[in-house]
Amino acid sequence: QEGVMLSQALKMPGFWACMVAFFLFSMTAMITQHLPAHIVGLGYSSVMAGLAMSVMSAGILLTSMLAGPITDRLGAAKSVAFFTVFYAAAFIALPSLRAFVLICVCLVLLSICNVNMTIFAPLVTSAAFGPKDYASIWGLASMANVAGQAVGAPLYGLVFDAMGSYSMAMYGAAVAAIIACALVILALKAVRK
Repeated sequence: QEGVMLSQALKMPGFWACMVAFFLFSMTAMITQHLPAHIVGLGYSSVMAGLAMSVMSAGILLTSMLAGPITDRLGAAKSVAFFTVFYAAAFIALPSLRAFVLICVCLVLLSICNVNMTIFAPLVTSAAFGPKDYASIWGLASMANVAGQAVGAPLYGLVFDAMGSYSMAMYGAAVAAIIACALVILALKAVRK
């Protein structure tokens, strides 16, 4: 089988770039824990905040269905970049939106966070390191997803407590997503050499 063993992957900068990228993508995804509070803070009821989260869940279904065919057509690096553009744009737009429909459009775009963790992270791992020792490599790399989630949720809360809004956290998440995308692309290029 093609690919590298875990012991080899650990010595490759591309592996560590993937780990940081997966951490950042997962960290940004934890906005989902704070979105209901953000929406209620805009003056909407808890029921409307719940409805918005249901829209986001529908977005997860949609973006998950689209991710496979788009990746088959564009390849891993271009697909991550394509989805990251929309993901980062949603983080940039959401703090200024007040109209419920536009908020829901942003939440559908933010649902890309699920694609980053469940489809792109294992796909990038496979594309970068091959099937030879995939389970061992992905087993370790996937820990970055969990670590990112553990850090992201309280980090959004800390920013809110310090600044009184989630705006700066969302802008920071857009930057983190772009950095994560760049790291994925660099990792894939580095491993191909």
